[in-house]
Amino acid sequence: MKPFDRGFFLLHSSAGIFTSYFNTLKKFVIHCSAGVGRTGLFAACLAKRILGLSGEDAVRWVRRFIPMAVETNEQLQMVINM
Repeated sequence: MKPFDRGFFLLHSSAGIFTSYFNTLKKFVIHCSAGVGRTGLFAACLAKRILGLSGEDAVRWVRRFIPMAVETNEQLQMVINM
């Protein structure tokens, strides 16, 4: 398994777990060191799952709140392909 594949698997699994928590708790906090790249990536994946958005629309939605979210093309591709 390549690092990207492993990261994709972990991201996909985590998003599923947090989706379940969201349905129960409705509130939680996600954050990384700067609160931009990884936080934006995870928030976009959650938006895609919970709000039913496409990958591109999920990134646009998150960027309304975190302007620099999803910093790299690799992160964007993870959101689109999730």
